[in-house]
Amino acid sequence: MPTATTRTALHHYIDELRRLGAPRLLNALLWMLTVGLLESIGLLLLLPLLGLLGLVHQAGARLTSLLHHGFALLDINPSLITILILYITLIGLRGLALRQRELILNRLQLGFVDHIRERLLTTLSHAEWTQLNRTRSADITHALTTDLPRIGQGVQATLQLLATAVLALAHLSVAFTLSMPLATLALLIGTALLLAGHSERRKTLLAGRALGDAQRQMHSLIHEFFSALKLAKSHGAETAYLMQWHQHLRHLREQQLNFISHRGYAQMLLQTGAALALALVIYIAVFSFATPPGRLLVIVIIFARLLPMIDTLHRHYQSHLHMLPAFITVHELETRYRAAAEMPGTPPWTASTSTHTPETSSSSHTATPLTLHQGITLHDLRFRYDPRRPTPTLTIDTLWLPARRTTAIIGPSGAGKSTLADLLCGLLLPEQGRIWIDDQPLEGERRRAWRHQIAYVPQEIFLFHGTIRDNLLWANPVVNDAALWQALHQVAAADFVAHLPQGLDTRVGERGIHLSGGERQRIALARALLRQPLLLILDEATSALDTGNEERIRHALIGLHGTLTLVIIAHRLSTIRHADHIVILDAGRIIEQGDWATLIEKPNSRLRAMLTATRLNGRTE
Repeated sequence: MPTATTRTALHHYIDELRRLGAPRLLNALLWMLTVGLLESIGLLLLLPLLGLLGLVHQAGARLTSLLHHGFALLDINPSLITILILYITLIGLRGLALRQRELILNRLQLGFVDHIRERLLTTLSHAEWTQLNRTRSADITHALTTDLPRIGQGVQATLQLLATAVLALAHLSVAFTLSMPLATLALLIGTALLLAGHSERRKTLLAGRALGDAQRQMHSLIHEFFSALKLAKSHGAETAYLMQWHQHLRHLREQQLNFISHRGYAQMLLQTGAALALALVIYIAVFSFATPPGRLLVIVIIFARLLPMIDTLHRHYQSHLHMLPAFITVHELETRYRAAAEMPGTPPWTASTSTHTPETSSSSHTATPLTLHQGITLHDLRFRYDPRRPTPTLTIDTLWLPARRTTAIIGPSGAGKSTLADLLCGLLLPEQGRIWIDDQPLEGERRRAWRHQIAYVPQEIFLFHGTIRDNLLWANPVVNDAALWQALHQVAAADFVAHLPQGLDTRVGERGIHLSGGERQRIALARALLRQPLLLILDEATSALDTGNEERIRHALIGLHGTLTLVIIAHRLSTIRHADHIVILDAGRIIEQGDWATLIEKPNSRLRAMLTATRLNGRTE
């Protein structure tokens, strides 16, 4: 018996097929019936053909008489040439109907997979950031690139299973017309063969699940290997990776062979059983029912074509079972992220799934843009990543970030700086308290609308595999080259871009590998400025810059003073010296805040202690 998980997955799978393609399924079924009808008529035409050849006598006289009556109604002379021409015509019509059926079935298959893929991507993109952080990117990639094609193959197998079943029924209907006892016997034998293979089909299903798990592990290993390739080579750890790779490869090969073995064994049993069944039917037809030779010949032709269909049905069913573990994985992934949607109660898959840039994409659920004339207020705020932790990750009683001013946030690693930045972006929701943008709480639909109005530059810079122009236009696709160069000038990047072989059209490589760390950060800063944001958050965004370029960017940021709200997260004190307000975090709490001059003058100031330690270490700030 199938497990509860398999039954649930099968229920959802059938529901998905029905919901997506009920009219098209009905259309496909009609074409299947057409193919089956033409197939049946073609088989029945063998009787008058054999009658003209003198092979069918009394046993087929009644059916032959009915066919002759049909010819008379159509005013057709049942001669040998006429019947042969009619037979060829029927086969041609069957071929056309078969082609139309295959087109419809393939449209159904491709539409089903595309629908699931787009819905999964939309659900993932609208999930809470905390939930996304808990999933390995390799698992998502595997679901989209491996599991979904398996589902597509399974859908095709399901539809072909249905088509083959209709064709088998057409053959059975002809067999029942010729001899009901023999057709009943063949039907019982075929059913027994399918029931006998249940145990092997279950083993095939379990082997398919194990194969899917092994493929996911291999995909994760490949993803991790290329992500850590530089680290592995710099430490000479390639051999360890290769050993792990070979171990997983052997495991994957074992699972593949195990699946093929169970599938092949089941097919062998079915084919052997089908041959025995055909022999049994012929024996009983000759020695028990004394079936005339002409009719026996037609029955043998029918069963010779019908029995391979049982094998085909079995193979399609096995492919269907092989698909179910992949469907379970995708369905569970989608269910998990649907439950973690940013706006509970709103089905994320109803949003548009078209590919747009962040500036041009929108959904019907996006709220009215917010304003930032006064400032951002955090009041009585508590946040923790793990609800089981006894103490919050971040605790802020009151924090005021004035509009069009620069606020610097500093503190040791683990103090909660990046968590605060994610809260300001609307990526995280506090478990207690609120964040106010002017007089509007940052919650619900406003979170997504707010993210269209801010720019965030993290320490780990991501550039797309394209040109510098492509990366800049991603932020604002309607600006001209003059605006691009102006943004590059603001972040001290215009000179190095101008000296590149293709200038703005120079390709940066995957994740910007062809640029230095400092160059990548400056491109990212220019991209952020092109968004013309209300709030610009720099999370250690100048950490990879040398002193000269950092000074240029600092002057550029001073030039932006009064035009936007700027939050700078930094370790270097020189980066925050000109900030209007400085907030010092430690252990998830604000321990000090104020402007530079005020904090430096305090005898027990944490900022003063940090500046003294920096000077003692010989660093200039």
